[in-house]
Amino acid sequence: MKADIEAKETVKRGTVLVVEDEAIVAADLANKLGHLGYEIVGPTPRGEEAIALAQETRPNLVLMDIRLQGRLDGVEAAAQIRRDCDLPVIFLTAHSDAATLERAKTAEPFGYILKPFEERELDTTIEMARYKHEAEHRLRESEEQLRLITDATPALIGYVDAASLEYRFANREYETWFGRPRQTVVDKTMIQVLGRAAVDQLRPHLERALTGVPVRFEIEASYASGARWVDVHYIPRREAGGRVAGVYELVQDITQRKRTEEALHESREHLALALAGARMGTFEWNVRTKEILWSAYHYVLLGYRPGEVAASFEAWQQRVLPEDRPDLLRKVERALDGTEEYQAEYRVRWPDGSIHWLWVMGRFLIGQRGQTERMLGVTMDITERKPNPEPS
Repeated sequence: MKADIEAKETVKRGTVLVVEDEAIVAADLANKLGHLGYEIVGPTPRGEEAIALAQETRPNLVLMDIRLQGRLDGVEAAAQIRRDCDLPVIFLTAHSDAATLERAKTAEPFGYILKPFEERELDTTIEMARYKHEAEHRLRESEEQLRLITDATPALIGYVDAASLEYRFANREYETWFGRPRQTVVDKTMIQVLGRAAVDQLRPHLERALTGVPVRFEIEASYASGARWVDVHYIPRREAGGRVAGVYELVQDITQRKRTEEALHESREHLALALAGARMGTFEWNVRTKEILWSAYHYVLLGYRPGEVAASFEAWQQRVLPEDRPDLLRKVERALDGTEEYQAEYRVRWPDGSIHWLWVMGRFLIGQRGQTERMLGVTMDITERKPNPEPS
């Protein structure tokens, strides 16, 4: 049992730099700290020596008297140690007057101990200071990780205060969009950063988010840096009592995507006109989902009004003459591996009883995993070429 107690007493809880100009107080401190399991660095009565020892030994904590010998007092020495070494400092002082404590705040200490003090008070203050310093360090690391992630994201990421509509955070992308350092974005209003025209367009969505509802929308906004199509997320942040304190914003530039979509839409419109002029219809079959799409003129070729029935294998088969189905289906099956397209001629019967000859060409598309994914095809009426209707 005695050996266990001695072993525990030899376990060091860390190192403490003692900076105290009174030799008796310094000796008492060293004695108390040693009893608590701490290793002592110093003591020293001078601020200049304290800075040098802190840089050389990197203790876990500094106990610093405010009044010291030499050119620097405890407040000045603590500020430099905090700045250069990032060490927690606890001030020792016999003065509790407001002026002294107010000046000491400028060094951002992690605690105060008024002389004289008990060992228990010393132990508790040191533990709290070390815990606070570790928590602060973890918070800085977390903030740095967040900054790295947000700066690597090609989108605006910001936080806006609900009351003032001022930015409290802005990532690096604001510099790219608006040509100004992000430091000049923080504490500026949305109107000052984005421009009044853009804010007027965004306001209805922002006001909804300020009621506590997450909002996502696409809009062409007239920013101060020019018009852009944007995909905007507004995510409200609530305080513990439920009040909305602010809104996180994630804004992605989708201008290029919108231009591509518009160009694709125009291309499809032109294709549809060209196919209709050539009396051709198109169809698409998603093999995985079984979804089938017909163009408007494909409906017409089968004797339906566009949209009259859902595009389906059954609706198509209902129109195909029974004697033409087997050969047509065999040709489709042979083309399933995607190595070649298929062509066929077959007949359909319209509701009025008339027979129409159709020509079809289709091809299956193979995905990256080697599986058949879709079939695309075109159909054309060739009845006029068949004066004597017979199956091909």
